[in-house]
Amino acid sequence: MIISGPEGSGKYMFAKYIAMCLGCKSMFRPCLSCDECVRIDEGNCPDVFTLDLPEDKKTIGVPEIRRIKEDAYIAPDVLDVKVYIIRNADSMTSQAQNALLKLFEEPPKNVYFILTCVSVSGLLPTVRSRAIELRTQIFNNSELEDYFLSEDRSGGADEKTLKEAIKLSCGTVGNVKKFLSTGKTDKMYSYAENVLRSLSSGDYTSVLSCFLQLRQSRTDVSGLLDFLLLAIRDVSSCKRCREEIDTFYFTDRSTAKELSSNFSLGYLCRLYDTVLSYKEEIDDQNVNVKTAVSNLTAAIRGLPK
Repeated sequence: MIISGPEGSGKYMFAKYIAMCLGCKSMFRPCLSCDECVRIDEGNCPDVFTLDLPEDKKTIGVPEIRRIKEDAYIAPDVLDVKVYIIRNADSMTSQAQNALLKLFEEPPKNVYFILTCVSVSGLLPTVRSRAIELRTQIFNNSELEDYFLSEDRSGGADEKTLKEAIKLSCGTVGNVKKFLSTGKTDKMYSYAENVLRSLSSGDYTSVLSCFLQLRQSRTDVSGLLDFLLLAIRDVSSCKRCREEIDTFYFTDRSTAKELSSNFSLGYLCRLYDTVLSYKEEIDDQNVNVKTAVSNLTAAIRGLPK
């Protein structure tokens, strides 16, 4: 199975849930409370193996896949099945994907593979054709609020803080959790407003500087563009609407209104479309982040006012 979707949209949670369905020995699977379910959920089950990007690497290579191939033919330890969850699967090199292909196509009995990724475009067609594809979606604010208020998943955050985190989350559970733990110190958050302010004054050098500080990290650049899209949306709404409307990025609506006076609505629409297009490109693991960021800056500079 291949599960794709935005960062923080629950792909890994879903993969673990499927592993629980496979590993739980209760008649009602998954029961979520037996030893098997608890161990899988906590990441302590020896028969559910999670492979992720090594900390010091940008890709998953053949050596990591070779270890899975060697382990897959060993009988399960505590479950009746073995499950291999490969996170950021679109960061696997072509050689690694080809090394996995035969095992992925014809795994040993009771061995299952779940690949998670932001975009399936980074996977070879031969890999994609051998799996069921599912895609996670973002949530609306009320759905996120219901989720975090039920069973007190907010970690004790007050209602105002939770609602603010949800507004800034771009619709994903993972982002809400991140904001609740880090607050607004997240540098991508402040960078987005810096980019808009630099654009309002025509200071493209500062725009490029913001991107250049992040361009080595695909995740950071993608996060900045998420925030920038929300900020552009707020400024556009203030430009277009007279009534008081909710803002998603700016906690103080007056800031968005102030910035809106520096842009035409047509420019903001073109800017939004351009940023969205390059975000989709940057989320593709096969695209060079440094090149994409440079092209995005040039494209923004070339937008007619």
